[in-house]
Amino acid sequence: MSDLKNKRSEIWKHFTIVSDGKAKCSYCNKMLNFVGGATGNFGRHVKSVPKAIPFKMVSYGHPEPDDKSLEEQQTTQKGPSTSQNLTVVPSVTNQQTILNFVRKLISLSGSKQLDEQLIRVIVKEYQPFRVVEDPEFKKFIYMLCPNYKMPDRKTISNSLIPRLYNSTKEVISNELSDVDAVCLTTDGWTSINNQSFMALTAHFIDGNQEKHHLKSYLLGCVPFYEQHTAKNLCEQLKSQVNEWGLANKIACIISDNATNITSAIKVTGWRFFPCFAHTLNLVLQAELFEIKEQVDKVKAIVQFFERSSSALAKLKDTQSQMGLPELKLKQDVVTRWNSTYDMLSRIIAIKKAVVSLLAVDEPHLNTLSPNDWIILEKSIEVLKLFSEITEEISAENSVTISKFENTLKAVRAKITTFSSTDAGHSSETIPSGSNPKNEAGCKEKSSIWDDFDHTVKNVLTSANPVAASIIEVDKYLTEPLIRRTEDPIHWWEERKQVYPRLYKLMRRRLCIVACERIFSKAGNLINEKRSRLKPEKASELLFLNHNL
Repeated sequence: MSDLKNKRSEIWKHFTIVSDGKAKCSYCNKMLNFVGGATGNFGRHVKSVPKAIPFKMVSYGHPEPDDKSLEEQQTTQKGPSTSQNLTVVPSVTNQQTILNFVRKLISLSGSKQLDEQLIRVIVKEYQPFRVVEDPEFKKFIYMLCPNYKMPDRKTISNSLIPRLYNSTKEVISNELSDVDAVCLTTDGWTSINNQSFMALTAHFIDGNQEKHHLKSYLLGCVPFYEQHTAKNLCEQLKSQVNEWGLANKIACIISDNATNITSAIKVTGWRFFPCFAHTLNLVLQAELFEIKEQVDKVKAIVQFFERSSSALAKLKDTQSQMGLPELKLKQDVVTRWNSTYDMLSRIIAIKKAVVSLLAVDEPHLNTLSPNDWIILEKSIEVLKLFSEITEEISAENSVTISKFENTLKAVRAKITTFSSTDAGHSSETIPSGSNPKNEAGCKEKSSIWDDFDHTVKNVLTSANPVAASIIEVDKYLTEPLIRRTEDPIHWWEERKQVYPRLYKLMRRRLCIVACERIFSKAGNLINEKRSRLKPEKASELLFLNHNL
């Protein structure tokens, strides 16, 4: 089959050869014939496509640098005329000859690869389209590859990104067509431009590789212009599911606990499972109300140091003088889980420096009493527990549904331990000479999994029972436990011939994960410097960022 290696016409940037004599349009996927290299029909077709890249039927290459720029480069490279700094610099004529020679080496396929990598840089690193028009960036690219003609931002927006989007979508669609079951997670988000988006992510166990593993693809983060009623959300979900051909493969769909989305999912008839991490966060937020007074005082202190650069510098100096780690205070964010724990644990870690500085410079902010500090220290012990759980069950590429029941048991056990400890030491006060480790409130507590891991260890070291029955379930129940840190998918992969029926059930259950928060990436994409992105373009960028 022919390839693009020896094809120099720029028209081949718009087509992919699929067989001898046939090529597919990169924009509309229409198949066109070419005989003996004739591409006149290709040119006419591309001109009829609204979003195709403007092109000229001429050889491509980078424009020659002017004599002035070359002379400047030559002068810069020569440097001062000293015996210690002797550099042989080719003449302008020789430089132009070399550039012309190098320019002939690039192929069309190489140019397309560079275009795609440029799009990946923009998409994955959240770069604005206008980066290709930055003079210094253009100079940098020219120095790396003089023969590469970098596309402008209009070409990137109208042609290259849609082309990569379509090809990526086709690959994902083919992969999803072979899976047995998927778990869907959905969430909503509003950008700084007050544009509403709805995300849908598919999670499944990939069985096409030598080893099974959990995979996730963002099916879409699409603009949502309708009111967020249960009916409208239901129609949007069904539309995306039907577009990807997943209607008969949904094991379950996970979302937050908002009434409109839960009602929408119930209308679809799909099995619904509330996001465990979101539910846990709701419980935590309700409990944080009990220490709202102390949290508000900490927020005021943190905000002061965030606004005052001089105060921040003094805090850094104070930490250094006291031999404390030079740490910055953290502010909590309502929409970011665990941020309150991060804020409180950080201020307790540098308590001495904060109190010392406020007492002298800002006494009106030094409002945390000794009892307040005790409450905060006790609180972060509980908050740390919830932080560990949230991080573990929010993992995207590991099985989490099998941990929920054991997680709840571990939480109850730890909360009971905290309660009994507090009851026995209710009259405790902070000693004035307490060491920095205690004062940081970061005394290492045992992990929530310590009891569970200890139990599993005892079981693993004991004699394994021998299965007496040929029934799959009975045999499965006699299997020894695996460690929490081991991957259950690999365990099932090794035993799929022993438990064929349970293996099929496993593939429909272990793909269920916690609801993903895709919009932490969306916030990086749509920011104050990139606030003019159209919703449809932002949707394409988020799709590529997540799936490439």
